[in-house]
Amino acid sequence: MKDNQLQAAAEAGVVSPWTHCIAVLVALMPLLSGTERGLVVPGLKLSEIVALLLILGFVVAGAKVNSAGPLAIGISGYILALFVATAYHQFLDPTLGNLSFASVCFGPLALLAIYFGALYGRALPGLPRLAIRYVLIGCALMGLLGLLQALRVAPVLSMTAALTGSERILQPLDWKISRSIGLFNSWHAFASIMALALVLLVVGWARGQSVFDHTFTQLFCAVGIVAGLGSALTFDMVLVAAAASLIAVGIRRSTRVAAWALLVAVAVTAFTPLGDLFSRRLEEQQSAAYQDSILPQTIAFRIEVWREDYLPLFLDNVLLGHGPIRSTDRVFAYVESQYISVLVAGGLLAFVGFVAMYASLMYQLRFSRSRRAGAPDSQFDASRRAAFVFAAVMVVAMLIHPYMRDAGSSQLLVVVAALIGSGPLVTLRGPSQASGRYPG
Repeated sequence: MKDNQLQAAAEAGVVSPWTHCIAVLVALMPLLSGTERGLVVPGLKLSEIVALLLILGFVVAGAKVNSAGPLAIGISGYILALFVATAYHQFLDPTLGNLSFASVCFGPLALLAIYFGALYGRALPGLPRLAIRYVLIGCALMGLLGLLQALRVAPVLSMTAALTGSERILQPLDWKISRSIGLFNSWHAFASIMALALVLLVVGWARGQSVFDHTFTQLFCAVGIVAGLGSALTFDMVLVAAAASLIAVGIRRSTRVAAWALLVAVAVTAFTPLGDLFSRRLEEQQSAAYQDSILPQTIAFRIEVWREDYLPLFLDNVLLGHGPIRSTDRVFAYVESQYISVLVAGGLLAFVGFVAMYASLMYQLRFSRSRRAGAPDSQFDASRRAAFVFAAVMVVAMLIHPYMRDAGSSQLLVVVAALIGSGPLVTLRGPSQASGRYPG
């Protein structure tokens, strides 16, 4: 990335080949956020490497962040809260070691790096729209990859295991239905990014603000993303995608969207192999009973894990939590809830930090019904509305999975907020500086 080339693109107000290349790199950050650590650089995922390269390149090229936006402050505050809580627990128990900071704080730090990697890009004219377009295309391709995983195509499974480190995709449990994971380490992460991508695609189409210039590309993305979301067999994300899409498109347009959604659902279940997987997954989820509970097994089991394993750890120290899970803690391996995981890690201090971070995310994604059609950022109203409503619906979904701690939709939400959210101001050095500010 060269200084004069970035300046030329910014000053001319045209989309240069450099802008396309940088947009692809921005799009790759959420798409590669589920890869195994250490594939190229020890300790880092591919998404984090891309983020650091983008930040370094823009800094060398003379980009300047005049205002980082509310979300940068929110993430930083959350990191600080986790750091204070972890330092307290390490002081009480020196056997935790310095790696305890990495296990608790590294995820939010990576999220902050990805945010700034995308934030710098908004200084280039045309890059936000291109980056969102390439994210949707990448999600469609990954969705088709997920479909091949669900169909148990051996070379695809081997490649997935190598990139994600997941052995479960190669050897699923005999009593569990095989579910696709894309390039992530869990089907929840894969399903969440597919759900958000679908909401962005549907709302942009329904409100006449698609990021695509050609109908064929838009249809290809719809097919690929639906295939990916369906093959993950994660019903809570299907419901989140449906609810967020209908709410975000508005009452007048929701009938058309609902009709198309019903048509697609019928076609997928009746004429594709996913139909059989759907029925088997639904039967597995609803028919199995947990002890004598009247609730479905998947819900009753989570409640039991929270009540027996994790809530007692939090209640021992309500203010600062339990800290990192130790090898001596006899608990189920997965917390299964964003809120409980935060309470256990850092108590009410960390929980307040998390709430502030998530509130800042939604505040930066806020949209205004009164914004004039000719406003500089009016072309992003649909995308911002889609991301905001998705984030709002995820408040409920995070009860049953730590989606903001997992890869997938968390990174994509942060990237969208960085690219088109209200508040940040980024400039490029030059006689006629390009500004990446959208009024809020």
